[in-house]
Amino acid sequence: MDELTIHRGAVDAEALASRFVHNPPPPPVNPDMVPEGKVLIQISEKGVPSGRSWPLDPEVTETYEEMAFGLVDWRQKYVGTGVRGARANPSHVRASALVQLPAGKHRMLLRGRGAARLTIDGVRVLETPFPPNDTGGHGKVSSQDNYLDLGPDFRFAPPGNREVWGEFQTDGGEHFVILETMIGGFAGKNPRRPEFGETVVAVSPEGEESWSLLHPGTKRIPYTDEGWASYEARHRQHLAALDTEARERMRALNGTYWSERRLAARTWLASQKAVSIPTLPKAFPAHNEIDHFVGAKIAEVQAQSQTTEKGAIDYFEQVQPLLEARCYDCHQGAKAKGDLRLDQLSAALKGGKYDGPAIIPGDAGGSSLIFRVGRDAEDDIMPPKGEPLSEAEVAIFEQWIDEGARWPQFDVADFEPTPLATDLDFFRRLALDTVGVPPSEAEIAQFLADDARSRRINAIERFVSDDRWADHWMGYWQDVLAENPNLINPTLNNTGPFRWWIYESLLDNKAADLFVTELIRMEGSERLGGPAGFGVASGNDVPMAAKGMIISSAFLGVEMKCA
Repeated sequence: MDELTIHRGAVDAEALASRFVHNPPPPPVNPDMVPEGKVLIQISEKGVPSGRSWPLDPEVTETYEEMAFGLVDWRQKYVGTGVRGARANPSHVRASALVQLPAGKHRMLLRGRGAARLTIDGVRVLETPFPPNDTGGHGKVSSQDNYLDLGPDFRFAPPGNREVWGEFQTDGGEHFVILETMIGGFAGKNPRRPEFGETVVAVSPEGEESWSLLHPGTKRIPYTDEGWASYEARHRQHLAALDTEARERMRALNGTYWSERRLAARTWLASQKAVSIPTLPKAFPAHNEIDHFVGAKIAEVQAQSQTTEKGAIDYFEQVQPLLEARCYDCHQGAKAKGDLRLDQLSAALKGGKYDGPAIIPGDAGGSSLIFRVGRDAEDDIMPPKGEPLSEAEVAIFEQWIDEGARWPQFDVADFEPTPLATDLDFFRRLALDTVGVPPSEAEIAQFLADDARSRRINAIERFVSDDRWADHWMGYWQDVLAENPNLINPTLNNTGPFRWWIYESLLDNKAADLFVTELIRMEGSERLGGPAGFGVASGNDVPMAAKGMIISSAFLGVEMKCA
């Protein structure tokens, strides 16, 4: 509340102009530059002072069009292959349009997060000050009592916005309107977030109580709570479309390189011997090649279990529970102590850093596992803490190894293949996996209306093209990439806006090779949604080593540690 400065009063344009005579005129823009029925947005990132002052001659670096004098954000800046870049801080934004007003004395309202000023036909009409340097937020609750209240359905200013109103006398007709605002800036030495808040010019015509957004069209845009919510949704959709076009344009500029790179990959793949698709026994159903591989593996294990002589010791009933209870605390996974893993047969046969093979099938006496759990190991006995294995438990290991250390990958004794999912089962799972919610009745009807031979493929294509796909999977990739997000302030180990790069990548259906390359390059804005934010997430004393480990585990399935 302490940032809110209220300016009350009703003054005519001539009096207001005399108040601002010391200010320099707005940067040059003329009516011929403004598209009919549109608001011209001009962003200046050059020639903008960093202090609490307006630019004298800012250089326009970007332009686009808007619907009305109601701004909540700007078009994002994209660099490289289409990743979010950072704009200059502060930046100057100017909105200009030709607006028709009826004759009369109309109330005008100006609001903005940063300093803002309104000029009509070359005359300064309204101006709000620069934000205060104190950003502590320790204002008094009673300051709410001073909010402007200018009508029965008047929209109150959101906290942090400054506002001023006055009256504008006109004989009617077309007026050249310019709204300027400063975005970002500094509070002392600390940069402000580049936010618009609710930067608005609204008008209440003479004889009326209600307000509407000033704009160059003929259809009224109510400036009420409900009207603003509707306008803001359309405004953000418009900006999202502009952002999508900008990303596509930047990717196209790099298209030749990526086409050549992918051609080289396809050429290499074509030179490799194709993997043969295994033939399935009739008992195993299949919809696709993956089903063939899964079923063939199950059949292989079943065959092995039938040909391998079964001993008196049952692995699943006696050995596996013992390993889990007494060995896995230290000897499983990529960080097993002494590099000895006892959660995989191949690793146990190989052994660890200090001993020979933990298991030698048929030779319990030569297996280091038996020595380590026996009393003869003395100070090297395992497990190192707690009670040693009992004689009965050691005997289980000894007999199991002497019998050949039969270690099936999974229990196939009572295995029966699960029936293939029905179309509707598949469709529900697909919806939950992709967009995160069950399918609607309309989506189910569309699915069932498709040809049975192609309905699953068609459904997959629809769901991965759905914007909800990006919303649902952004959280997954935040976890995979070890992001520790902070919604507002990106700091060490809190990247916050880095999620926008993930979201836009999914929204654009970005190719995986480009996704990983952008992540490794860490270009763009560190604080405003570029992959450079990956360099902040999980920051520690060796942040780049941490990045290498995250990337290797996420995309290669390999733990590189600090290699």
